[in-house]
Amino acid sequence: MARRDEGFTLIEIVVALAVLGVGLFVLMESHFASLNLYATAEDAAVLDLLVSEAMGIAEFEVLSGEESGKGDFGDVYPDYAYTFISTQRDPEETPGLFDVQLTMTGFEEEKVLMFLVYDGLQVEL
Repeated sequence: MARRDEGFTLIEIVVALAVLGVGLFVLMESHFASLNLYATAEDAAVLDLLVSEAMGIAEFEVLSGEESGKGDFGDVYPDYAYTFISTQRDPEETPGLFDVQLTMTGFEEEKVLMFLVYDGLQVEL
């Protein structure tokens, strides 16, 4: 009568567990990498949102006649704030054109942006 062995050997089980472990390791690494990418994208989106809002407010204030100002973003983003300073360029050469420096605080490092605001109402035709 021939002996018939059924089942797996210990070596086959160890190899299968090693392959499974490597696969789980790769999946966990990609999962944590995607979580880090999500956090980075979320920070960039918040920065973009806050900068757009601060630029809009600064532009409105400059067009209203304010040379400087500051503010925050309310209870939603309590740690973030902005300040702006505007200077009018040479009225003879470029009438109605203002240089605006916007400083954003609350991020890892302070963000400084420069942009122009044009007030066409100051131009005499």
